[in-house]
Parts: sequence; structure tokens; C-alpha cells
Amino acid sequence: MEHPISREQFLRLWEVTTPAADDPRMLYCCPVPVELWPAVDAMLGCGPPHPELDHLTGACAGG
Repeated sequence: MEHPISREQFLRLWEVTTPAADDPRMLYCCPVPVELWPAVDAMLGCGPPHPELDHLTGACAGG
């Protein structure tokens, strides 16, 4: 499942979820721990997290 966001939303989200600089996952995506979800939902309005899925942020060129 994807939830498209704007560049501005991504930058705000990155402030909340930034991993350590040496974290190899930072190259592709960043995990969003469930305990951060209230802040994520406040920014994005994406609703509650699905309990059986991993939640990640990532970026790609939009269309």
C-alpha cells in the first residue's frame, strides 16, 4: 500500500524518522516505528497503521 505525499510532507516526516547516518537502510527507505505513528498521521492524515505490516518512508520521482 502506498500513500503519496508531497516533497514538503516528506521533509517534515524525515525530521521525525531520520535513522543514524551510518544506517544502511537510509539508502533506500527509513522504517517508521509504530510509536511514531501519531506524529506521522498528524502530518499526513494517513490513518492508523496496519498491525501486520512494516511501515517505511522512501522517495521517488512523482508523476
